[in-house]
Amino acid sequence: MTARTFQNNVARNLPQPDVSAPRIMTRRNFRQYSNKSRTQRPVNVKRSVLSWKGHIRRKLVRLRKKGAEIGTISRTAPTPRFSRTPVFSFFFIVISTASAVGLLGIVVGTVSQPESSFHRGESEVYIGHRISPFELQLKKLSRQTKAEVAGQIHFIKQYIDNFSKRIDQATAKSLAIDIYVESRKTGLDPFLVTSLIQTESAFKQWARSNRSAYGLMQVQPATGKYTAQLSEISWKGGHSLLNDPKFNVRIGSAYLKYLITRFNGDVQKALMAYNWGPTNLDLALSGKKKIPSAVKHYANSILNRQTKFHLNFRQVKEQYQYMNVSYLPDSLWMDLVSPS
Repeated sequence: MTARTFQNNVARNLPQPDVSAPRIMTRRNFRQYSNKSRTQRPVNVKRSVLSWKGHIRRKLVRLRKKGAEIGTISRTAPTPRFSRTPVFSFFFIVISTASAVGLLGIVVGTVSQPESSFHRGESEVYIGHRISPFELQLKKLSRQTKAEVAGQIHFIKQYIDNFSKRIDQATAKSLAIDIYVESRKTGLDPFLVTSLIQTESAFKQWARSNRSAYGLMQVQPATGKYTAQLSEISWKGGHSLLNDPKFNVRIGSAYLKYLITRFNGDVQKALMAYNWGPTNLDLALSGKKKIPSAVKHYANSILNRQTKFHLNFRQVKEQYQYMNVSYLPDSLWMDLVSPS
């Protein structure tokens, strides 16, 4: 056995060195030691506890210097350097200033504008901008009133559709609107005017009689011109009684209203005068003439049909309670409140 072999055998039998044993920490060894993971490093429990105690002690010392009490360390987020009270006060001041400036601008703008006013009865209404009294009345129309108006117009339109198949729906709707608007403006019942038009022309716009009566309400040009002067309506000529159904209904309704007023509110006598003539009826009432049975039947049939319209509408009135008022054009509401 050589000397080298003997040294190798002795080296194998010697115990292996403990890796965790402390050794001299050189700069190279420190680098290798620090590169190891935390689980591979030797843990000195006593030194770790002492280190944390020292850390806590130093923390308490710093808190004591700041005036904090020992043992009342808050675990919440640290208070920001600025205080919240000044920030809240700042926003409160900004909002208050903006509100004051806005209110001042409204007051100044209202005072600087010229006040326009109009009289409606005994009360005087002041508003910030110019508006006609008819627009104000239009705004005051309730939803229920508009629904009732739309219901009556739709009822008349359906009746015209069912009565005459030659009239399309658009024409029937336009005719129903004209009847309702013009009759309301003259203070008449729309169902009365509808019944009268059915008897006179059967809702035919171009109807002509052998006595030169024209249009829906069979108005003679001379009678129409006289009625236009009494009612302060612009006369458009006899041809307008045929070409313009709305003008025809306006003149005819005004003439019927004149007859009702002349005979002290007696609608039956007014209808007889509409058919027979007011002069003939005056002679008959004075005993100089006898009222023909056809004239009486004319007036009674119109009144009976008017009553039937009201009964039928009362039965279906609930269906129109929530009717969409957009069914009607916007110009209709202005026509209802305007004087002409």
